[in-house]
Amino acid sequence: MPNCKLNSEKFLTFISTFLESLFLLLILMVPLSVTLFTSELFEWPKMMLTYLFTILILFLFLLRSFLQRKIALYPTPFEKFILPFLMLLTLSTLFSLNFYTSFWGYYSRFNGSLLSWFSYFILFYVFLAVFKTKEQLSRFLHFLLASAAIVSIYAVLQKLGIDKNFWVQHSWERVFSTLGQPNWLAAFLDGVIPIALAFFLIKSSELIKFCCIKQIFKLRLKGWLSVLALLSLLILFAFSLIFTQSRSGIAGLLGALGCGVFILIIKLKSKLKLFLLGLLIFATAFLALTKSSSISSFLTEAETTRIRLIVWQGTLNLIAAHPILGTGPETFAYAFLPFRPAQLNQTSEWDFVFNKPHNEDLGIAAGSGLPGLILYIAFSVALSFRTLKFLLKEKVDSTWFLVWGILMAEATLWITNFFGFSVVVTQLLFVLLAACLLILVSSRQPAKFKEYHLSTILRNVGLAFTMVATVLALLFWSRFWLAEVAFVQGKSYLDSDPAAAFKKLQLTVKLNPWEPRYREKLAQAYAKAAATDGNQRPELI
Repeated sequence: MPNCKLNSEKFLTFISTFLESLFLLLILMVPLSVTLFTSELFEWPKMMLTYLFTILILFLFLLRSFLQRKIALYPTPFEKFILPFLMLLTLSTLFSLNFYTSFWGYYSRFNGSLLSWFSYFILFYVFLAVFKTKEQLSRFLHFLLASAAIVSIYAVLQKLGIDKNFWVQHSWERVFSTLGQPNWLAAFLDGVIPIALAFFLIKSSELIKFCCIKQIFKLRLKGWLSVLALLSLLILFAFSLIFTQSRSGIAGLLGALGCGVFILIIKLKSKLKLFLLGLLIFATAFLALTKSSSISSFLTEAETTRIRLIVWQGTLNLIAAHPILGTGPETFAYAFLPFRPAQLNQTSEWDFVFNKPHNEDLGIAAGSGLPGLILYIAFSVALSFRTLKFLLKEKVDSTWFLVWGILMAEATLWITNFFGFSVVVTQLLFVLLAACLLILVSSRQPAKFKEYHLSTILRNVGLAFTMVATVLALLFWSRFWLAEVAFVQGKSYLDSDPAAAFKKLQLTVKLNPWEPRYREKLAQAYAKAAATDGNQRPELI
């Protein structure tokens, strides 16, 4: 019995370690994931990878819970916002203009569907249950910085023209790295730079405390290397952000850091105040002088601004027509057409199909109604007030700096989303950083987990159900992935070999019969194949 109990404890420890490792891999790999064999090269692999990690993480969490005969969850003050929000999304999906789109996501975008929201909040609650110490959170944030460093190195290389003959877009003019779009890369960097700055302030705080230059050289070499490494990261991130030429990205970062420095000036001693004020002035001048065209474009690119305002006007009319449940998550491309202002026909984007209103708040209101938007904003505001209360009340130390940096990261995401919309990486970052804030803000109080103890029957039934559900989820995931790969292969054969295209697209529809675009291409393939020689004409389905 003692050996059996010891082995059981070792297995539970292994599961806990594996759970943490999966989260580290999640935040490292999702921003980097790009495929060349799917129709959407950037968002599709990121969303599918997020789903895969969610399946594995939820399975291990439930397995650990059933083996422990209890489910331990970290209660938050935000269930009153999160649970009604998910319920509204579910109702909105059930009454959606297009159930499939609302559940799975708009093809080529994917983020924002009911399934993606459930996935993010599953990760949110399991993260709260797994990451209990500041050391664990520090590891997680360092993996995030490592991922951002690789993304930024590629962005700088893009600026130097490393892949200028590969992409149709002029990647050397406005870099997009592994995110796929300059504004998305800028939003991701906006969410990372304040965290890197927080670590830089933590590591360099010893330097600021010294009055004499002679004393500075007494610091350990390791401390100097850490400061230099973080400073190098900040410079790398700053150049990558500048190379995106993203107006919303630069504005979001400067706006959030301006508020952040104001908080620092209130809390810190005079010596630190001068240092941080100088840092802000330098950063602002650096961004403005290095790429002044990005700042001045706020005034010169009136056409883009006018188009956005027209789209917002039409979106407000859509919301007024569907104020309670909206038209369903991710159905904007269909729902917007009856409310599309005629003024768009006099713009350069007269023939565009708008699948997003380019404002995250309006997008949520259009998809899930005004109650959904109110709950979403209430969650963000409540999180901000709780964090600000901590920052103004608690003493300044390494935990304080981390909370400050993560709050600034969340603020930049809110600002950039106001002028655009979230994608897989930024939404994942928003949710997991919110979880980090909750853990750090509560770190000076003993963690109180809600434990739901399980009977033997419930444990065994739950364990069996979890095993079966996980296998089915992985099978569905594999079918969707293989269907997308076959779809791209089928499209590539459409002009040269219609019969081969028909077979590939027939396999695509067999693997995923719910996607309308797959059936559309299959119909095209059959029409082309039917026009060929009768001996090669495919059989009807």
